[in-house]
Amino acid sequence: MKIRTKIILVFAALTLAVVLVTSFFVYYLANQYSFEDFYKRLEIRAYITAKASLPYFESDAAVYNEIRDKHLEKMPSEQEYLLKVDTLTHVVQHDDRLSLPETFYSQAIHTGKATYRQGDRFFEGILYKSKQGHYR
Repeated sequence: MKIRTKIILVFAALTLAVVLVTSFFVYYLANQYSFEDFYKRLEIRAYITAKASLPYFESDAAVYNEIRDKHLEKMPSEQEYLLKVDTLTHVVQHDDRLSLPETFYSQAIHTGKATYRQGDRFFEGILYKSKQGHYR
């Protein structure tokens, strides 16, 4: 094999390696950003749902429902759950349709929010204080 052929093969291999590493790096960062952005949107939806369902002032419910209807597109399998929390230590009402680990509930209670992913289903938990009590 001639030296020219060796140089071409080494250059092609190095170029291919740089392109592959750069592509993987860009894909990884875009994927991380997408999930981070999605969880932030879920958190915003959770707060709006809580404020609409358990308004601090009665007149606020209509405003938050209008915001939800006009500005938030309903997600395909979106479901909302409001679970009552007793004395900020544990969830009083459990929903049998939710098969979430206990760490999700405790993290939501202690830090104020929690996220969880179960396959293609995403969960966002927040701690919300209303006149009726604490909800998660």
